Amino acid sequence: LEDIASVAPYIAPRLEGGHTCTLVCLHNMYCHTPWDGYEHLFALPEGMGAVRVVMVLAPGGSWHDYPDVPSFCGGVPWMDILDMDSMDKTDRLIEALIEHEVGLLGGRSERLILMGCSQGGGQALLRLLRARQRLGGFVGSVCHAPTAPHAPAARDPLTALGRPEVNCDVPVRLLAGEVDVTFPAPMVLRDVQRLREVGRFTDVKVTVQPGLLHEGPEDDDDADPPELLFLRRHLPGMVAVAEVLSPASP
Repeated sequence: LEDIASVAPYIAPRLEGGHTCTLVCLHNMYCHTPWDGYEHLFALPEGMGAVRVVMVLAPGGSWHDYPDVPSFCGGVPWMDILDMDSMDKTDRLIEALIEHEVGLLGGRSERLILMGCSQGGGQALLRLLRARQRLGGFVGSVCHAPTAPHAPAARDPLTALGRPEVNCDVPVRLLAGEVDVTFPAPMVLRDVQRLREVGRFTDVKVTVQPGLLHEGPEDDDDADPPELLFLRRHLPGMVAVAEVLSPASP
């Protein structure tokens, strides 16, 4: 992504008739292939068009650094202190990718939706908070907001001087695990409250799923990934809103 123009020919759309929307997906930490074999779960219902799914891979499997690794491993995950320097570096690359993808959509940025799981969810949500063009929304699983108190107060994207507010009313949907001990549900709910009260986000909803660990369902290893089932529940509605805002060309 540091030179997206050079790779553009290799990631050019190949589907005749184009795509209805684009989904930019950021995987969880240290796993490039969590959704292999589940590609069908990204599809829209029949008649709604095709989805272009862009799977972004983090070098080494991690989107950013952690300055609090010893405390994290020691059992205080409710803090999860973020390294904003490395997050900023990744964010600039994701921003360039989004500009490229919006161009493929003919400038209809409302048709681009961000998705992420765990560490990838926080990184993707940071892009939504900073975006200056209207996007279609965000779907995240077992993640939290990349804001204070996880980020230093001086680097909080919700209080940054001149921060964009164009996406304050787009749908933000979060799936939290009832038994997730990595990013516990109370921490996620606290962050969402701050998104509403400080960030003035008006359409943020959290689903706390019973029996869901950070790693997946507590008692069903063969189940479809819960984050993709969650996506299937919310993606059609986001695309329908985008269709109203920017109808497809006849």
